[in-house]
Amino acid sequence: MSYARGVRVFNQFTFFSVLIPGLFAVAFVLPVAPPSVFGLDAGWVLVLVVGLSFGVGMTLHIASESFERWMPGAYRPTERMRDRLNALAADAGSAEAVTLMTEFVTLYDERFNTDVSGTVATTESVTTVVDPDPADLTTDTGLDTSDLPFSRADGKRVFQATLAELWSKNVGPIRILVTTYFLCRSMALLIPALAVGYGGFALLLAAGSIRFDPLYAAFLGHVGFVSLLVTVLVFGAAVFFHGYNRYAGYTVSYLIAGFVQHEEPATSVSAASD
Repeated sequence: MSYARGVRVFNQFTFFSVLIPGLFAVAFVLPVAPPSVFGLDAGWVLVLVVGLSFGVGMTLHIASESFERWMPGAYRPTERMRDRLNALAADAGSAEAVTLMTEFVTLYDERFNTDVSGTVATTESVTTVVDPDPADLTTDTGLDTSDLPFSRADGKRVFQATLAELWSKNVGPIRILVTTYFLCRSMALLIPALAVGYGGFALLLAAGSIRFDPLYAAFLGHVGFVSLLVTVLVFGAAVFFHGYNRYAGYTVSYLIAGFVQHEEPATSVSAASD
């Protein structure tokens, strides 16, 4: 049973986070591929497309993790978790948000034998939060970083521990949220990479260095293809950059709520038995 569950997790991750971005990349490259590619046997074309898609998709997944560190507009889940902890230390936000975070850090300390709640309780001064709910922010956390008890490393540690806990136990839709976040992150890197790649191809084509007629020339012509390409890339950039920020926020919000819901019954039963 556990082996079958592991296979399903692997397939879900590779399909959403690796294979789909890779398929998008290969699909956008095919219109400018040499005609000889389309003369291959159908079986070889399938193997080539699937193999390239997986390789390119995995490369995008790895590269996007590094690209995320300085990507404009990026607000990483680990940073969101850090800001949630700092907001709790500042006693900022609605009563419901403070209560939820208080329960979260208490249960987190019990589960992983840490003292996050102690850090919150002993914090003497934290600059107040401008926006009481950092979940919906993008790049502005609303916190003055000059005096914060929790660092980016703290947010990363808490995020990874709770994610591993919920993922391994398949609690709620956490896998779908995380894999969709990875998908949007990879696509956010792929869109500008395609724009640069097509720009380089256009320069080579104009310089006469390309010795074949691209596939798209037979259907749309250069002007029609460029118009369609610009429309698709601009629309894709808007969708996936927005999706990246939204699903990063959704992931952290559900991670906190899901962890509380998952740990509370066990804690209650333990307390009752005592």
